[in-house]
Amino acid sequence: MNLQKNNSTTNYDNEFGVESTKHLRAILYLDDTSRLKIKTNVSEIGLYGISFINNFSELTKELIAETKTLIILEGYFNKANSVSDLILYKELFDLDIFCLGNVEQFKGRLNGIATLYSCDITFLDFDLVQSAVYGDTTLAKAPEELQIDVTQTTNRDLAKRILKDTVNYNAGLRSLANEYLSLKDTLDLTITDRDRYKELYEVSDAKNLKLEKENSKFVEGYADIVQKVFKLNTSLKTYESVLSADVYEKVDLTKYTNRPLIIYFKEFEDLIYLDTFIETLYYVFTNQYHKSVKVVRLYDSAKTRKLSTLPNYYYRLYNKFTSEEAIVHNFICKTADYRKLFDVLLTNNSNLDVLLVFDHKDLNDLIFSGSYLQFNLCRTLKHLESYNIKKENTIVNFAGDEEKGISWDYYPELKTEEMKDRERRFLFLSSRPVITRIYALSKFFAESI
Repeated sequence: MNLQKNNSTTNYDNEFGVESTKHLRAILYLDDTSRLKIKTNVSEIGLYGISFINNFSELTKELIAETKTLIILEGYFNKANSVSDLILYKELFDLDIFCLGNVEQFKGRLNGIATLYSCDITFLDFDLVQSAVYGDTTLAKAPEELQIDVTQTTNRDLAKRILKDTVNYNAGLRSLANEYLSLKDTLDLTITDRDRYKELYEVSDAKNLKLEKENSKFVEGYADIVQKVFKLNTSLKTYESVLSADVYEKVDLTKYTNRPLIIYFKEFEDLIYLDTFIETLYYVFTNQYHKSVKVVRLYDSAKTRKLSTLPNYYYRLYNKFTSEEAIVHNFICKTADYRKLFDVLLTNNSNLDVLLVFDHKDLNDLIFSGSYLQFNLCRTLKHLESYNIKKENTIVNFAGDEEKGISWDYYPELKTEEMKDRERRFLFLSSRPVITRIYALSKFFAESI
C-alpha cells in the first residue's frame, strides 16, 4: 500500500489507516493485574502514539527522548514498593505521571508525584488516556461510581478462610495468613493515621504561612522603626548642643594630683590659620620633644556652627560617651557639658603628658581653677584693651616684626616648591617665634610647679 502524507488535517500514516488527528506521545505501563481487568484491545491504543512497557527496566533513553508522559494503571499498585519505585523513576527521568482507575485511595501518598484520574479502566481506550492527560473530566468517574477493588477484599477473605480451615491448610499456611491479616490491619491503621496527620499538617502549614506573613509585616515595621529612630538620634546629635544647657562651671584642678601639663587657650576673637597653629603645636610636642599630647576644643550653643568647619580628624563627643572614646582619640571636640570629659582626662590613667585646651565658648570666663598655663587668642593687637587681656600671653595675627613672639601670620615661604615637602614645612612652622615661645614657657611652667 502506498501511503501518502500531506499537510491536511487528516493523515493516514499507518498501515491500518487510523486517522492521525488522534495522536498523543505517551508511555503506558501495562501491569499484569490491570491487563486482566481491561476488556478492550489495548494494542489499538498504540496506533495513536502510545508506547507500552511492562516494567521500568524497559524505559530507554530513546523512549524518554520522545516523551516523558507516563500512564500508570490501578493494578500497578498491587506490587511491592510500587509508590517508592514511582518516586524513584520520576526523579531519574523527570517524568510527568498520570494514574488511571480506582486510585483515589492513593491521593495522599501521591500528592505532588502524580496526577490522579478516577475512571473505569475496564474499557480502556485512547480517548480515556487522552482525557486523563489533558484533564478532560468527561470520562472521569467519582470514586463511589467505580467497582470496588476486590483484590484486597479477596485476599483478606482467603486469609480468614485459611485460619478457619484446619483440615485443608497446615499450621505454616495458617500462621502466614494470620501474619498477613495482622500486617494488613497495621497498614490500614497507618494509612488512617497518615491521612489524619496530613490534614493536621495542612492546617498547621496554613497557620504557619499566616504567621510568616504576620512576622514579615512585624519585621518590616520594626526595620522602619529602627530607621526612624536612627534618623531621630542623628537629628538629636546634630542639635544636641542647642538642646543641651550650656555649662560654665569651673573645673578644680587641685582635685587631680596626676593631671597632665595643661596649656589653655581662651578664644576672644577668631584666629586666622588656627588649625595649622594647633597642628604645629601638637607635633612640636610629639615629634620634637616626644610627649604624649591631646587636643580638646570646647564650644557652647553660640558657637556650634564652627563644628562643621573642623578638620575631619577631630572626634566629636556627645553627652553620652565612654571613657575609652576620650582616651583613644587625640583630637577631640565637645559641646555643652565638659565636666565628665575633663574628669577622665585629668584623672589621667593613660599618663598623658600635655593637654592642649582651646576654649571657643562665648563666655569670657575661664573653665579652670588652679594652676595651669594660659594663653589668649585674639585677631589683632588693637582689641586687647577692649577685652582687658595682656599682650604677654595673647596670640594674635599679623602683629608685625616687633611682635613676632606673639604673632601667628601668613607665611609666603609656604608657597614655594621646596615647602611641598611635609618635613620641610613642619620644620619651618615649628621654628616660628610664637611656637618656640609657647614651648619655652610651658617647659618653664612645668619645672616651676
